[in-house]
Amino acid sequence: MTEKKIKISYYLFIVIFIIFILIGYLLYEKLFNKPAHALDVIPENSLFVAEITNMHGLIDDFNHNNEMWTALAGLETFSEINSLLYAYDSSILKDHTSKELIGKSKLYIAILPTAGDSAATIYLAEKQGRFKPGQIENLINRLYGAGTQTVENIFRDIHLQKVDPGEGLTPWYFTIDNGLLIAGTKPEGIAEILEKPDGNRLSDNPHFNRLKKTAGKKVYAHIYLNLLNPRQLLTRGINREKNAFAKNLKNFAQWCELDLIIKPDEILLNGYTTVSDSNMQFLKTFGDQDVSKIGMTDILPFNTNLLLWFGYKDFRIAYNAREAYLRENGRFNSHYNKVSNLNNKYPVNVEKHLLSWVGSEAALVSLAVIDEEMKERSYAVIRANNPVRANQLLTEMVHNIRGGSIIGRYKEHLIKKINLQDMIPMIFGQAFKLIENSYFTIINDYIVFANSANALHEFINTYLSGKTLIDNANYKEFSDNIHEEANLYLYYNLRNSLLTFEDYFSEPLYDFMHEHQNTLRDFQAIGIQFSLTGNMFYTNMYLRYNAAYKEESRAIWKTSLEAEVSGKPCLLKDHTDNEYNILVADELNQLYLIDNNGNILWKKQVDGKILSDIYPVDYYRNRKIQYLFNTENKIYLLDLLGRDVENYPVQLGTKATNGLALFDYVNDKDYRVVFAAENNRIYNYDIEGNAVDGWEKPRTKDRVSVPLQHIVSHNKDYIIIAQDNGKVKITDRRGDDRIKIREDFKNALHSAFYENHTNNKGVLLTTDENGHLTYIKTNGRTDETVFSGFSPDHFFLYEDLDKDGAEDFIYLDGNHLSVYDRFKNLMFEYSFEHGIDIAPMVFPASYRENLLGITSSSGNRIYLFDGQGKQIFSTGMVGETPFAVGSLNNNKDLNLVVGSGEIVYNYLLK
Repeated sequence: MTEKKIKISYYLFIVIFIIFILIGYLLYEKLFNKPAHALDVIPENSLFVAEITNMHGLIDDFNHNNEMWTALAGLETFSEINSLLYAYDSSILKDHTSKELIGKSKLYIAILPTAGDSAATIYLAEKQGRFKPGQIENLINRLYGAGTQTVENIFRDIHLQKVDPGEGLTPWYFTIDNGLLIAGTKPEGIAEILEKPDGNRLSDNPHFNRLKKTAGKKVYAHIYLNLLNPRQLLTRGINREKNAFAKNLKNFAQWCELDLIIKPDEILLNGYTTVSDSNMQFLKTFGDQDVSKIGMTDILPFNTNLLLWFGYKDFRIAYNAREAYLRENGRFNSHYNKVSNLNNKYPVNVEKHLLSWVGSEAALVSLAVIDEEMKERSYAVIRANNPVRANQLLTEMVHNIRGGSIIGRYKEHLIKKINLQDMIPMIFGQAFKLIENSYFTIINDYIVFANSANALHEFINTYLSGKTLIDNANYKEFSDNIHEEANLYLYYNLRNSLLTFEDYFSEPLYDFMHEHQNTLRDFQAIGIQFSLTGNMFYTNMYLRYNAAYKEESRAIWKTSLEAEVSGKPCLLKDHTDNEYNILVADELNQLYLIDNNGNILWKKQVDGKILSDIYPVDYYRNRKIQYLFNTENKIYLLDLLGRDVENYPVQLGTKATNGLALFDYVNDKDYRVVFAAENNRIYNYDIEGNAVDGWEKPRTKDRVSVPLQHIVSHNKDYIIIAQDNGKVKITDRRGDDRIKIREDFKNALHSAFYENHTNNKGVLLTTDENGHLTYIKTNGRTDETVFSGFSPDHFFLYEDLDKDGAEDFIYLDGNHLSVYDRFKNLMFEYSFEHGIDIAPMVFPASYRENLLGITSSSGNRIYLFDGQGKQIFSTGMVGETPFAVGSLNNNKDLNLVVGSGEIVYNYLLK
């Protein structure tokens, strides 16, 4: 071989040798020194793990296409996260190196249990290759700005880098271990990751690995939940001491995997949940049950805010499985003792009386909108496989347990009471803890249990009105993403009952929800389902955002007029059947008579806007009713069929400036029709339409727009004439001055006069233009009590709202309501979203309770408050006019009738 060939061979050998060395090095790096995977270091006892597979798409959707995030970003709590998203969008994506670094990285978020029953959130990122400190520092500068301080920190012998983003932002720590970036705000959480021994990692868990194989592909993220102890997972959000259900809810299942899909107004999470092969877990109590149809929505009230539903193929099997679950979790003895005591103490057999009739569904249902209503407005609704047999067996318990009773029929539904405390939770579990008493009735195939007969009245009323959950437009849209069959289903209407479960939430979470309730109420509802499929449970979670929520009406019926409703509807008795009709006018000055079922009986054109209330009178004194009212030009009197009576309508010689007032001084039907005219005279007619002899026609200095008042105190008549300029004349029956009030007094235009029952400072009381409570003495002098400062446009009522036997002082000024007791103590206050321009009204809801009703015409809403300031029916009652309250059917029902737009609504209050 020539020397030249030897040289070439030598160099060739060197090159081949180097290539082999490089290949060997690369293979070694790839096979033996590759970067760690996050799932190989995340501890098995993690409570929550999110694997984000498409960071760019997720953040892009949040920043540009998501209505939910746009709403939340305005809240202080989310401002730091929103700043980071903005920095990512405006800075990171514009830097090629940073974009490549994040784009080729897979991000994990893990919540780990730490000492003291606390938790730490840790972020892990892995990429093809290894993270290097310089890359992370560049990323930090891109996120928070150049020069962001990063200092070394040692925690439990672990070297960490501490990042201080600046004032108002939370410091955090990170380290790079085996090419894996690990970060978090709690160094102990990072230590948990690095110190966890082999064999206790998430990748070693067979349930996790089984679920990982079911994970979807083209989704933003995979969410993994550890359901062995849901209480730990929810530790920051629930009140574990007060929440009996959550307190006892442990060992629910094994692991759950959910694929995250984000839409502009929806979040969908779909996947599977596993249960233990050996241990008895809560979800496993459905292990021998097929899915059942959620059928009870066609009897549940349309305003159901909580539905916790259980489906059964065979309830006995499920009951036995629940006993096994209680036994394994150390709670069986208490349950067993209750059942044994019942069997031994009474001639009752639990197997026969309470298990044999249960069908395919049972649910806890709540209509509550505030926490105080939870017990009164919650129900257990149970499908009976044989309703007749169920009724027979339950009635035996009514008679066999002392204290039980047949309460009576309510609208053809018989209500009974079993005098047994906590019977429902004993059989169906702690989820039904709210149902302490056992009042029940039957609706179709369902037995409905409640804590009181009154609660059942509300349920029955809503059912009979046809306003059920299945027909609720908002629920219909929501349920499009909910399967009609399941084993377990939770529906929670966030909008209508956001603050209902005060005892269920931790104090910080409840305070946050209370502070931001206007924003959070646009999150309409959340639904969670578990459905047995093979040996796993298909799991579906759905959150809907709906800023355009259609407020559901509670109306039993609604009737359309030809134009917008004008003025206050009036409830007037029909002497032919003693039920009540409704007289209401529209903006075209058409008067309608509507019966108690919402049917228009007749329509009559009048010559102008109706100024007064519509009064029932007995013109012929034969106990037949006619209807009296006025326009500015005429006084009308109509009979039941809408025909003019005798010489009516009466043409007025000068235009009326206010609605007429009808006085019947001694209740002998010797009526007086009194009104003010534009010539500043006060006129007084008899029921025939003739001027009353002896009336002095008092003259005022200014226009009178409000109706005159008649008050009797100590056998003396006081006729109050309140002028628009605040001056007041007080006369006797003849129109002569009875009290001359001091010259400087100015009455508030929306403040009526009342007989004083509080003290002896004056015979009458009202408020002046500053809102000062003013007592008027018989000599014309006044005395004052100052509650607060009010505008001249305030409304004032002097009524016994809390039914304690003493009148309260009610002020409504602009959008603010203040209610004081007789000692000037503030009972409650409330601020409305809009200013109120319609006088409030106090009316009796029962012999024990008065309610305060307020119409917000600009908000198109009715507000009702009891004597403690608790809202009644805080949603679903629209209204733009003054309302009328009474019993249309002349029974125990209480109806509220109001106008909104062209519609007359009839709401059933009780």
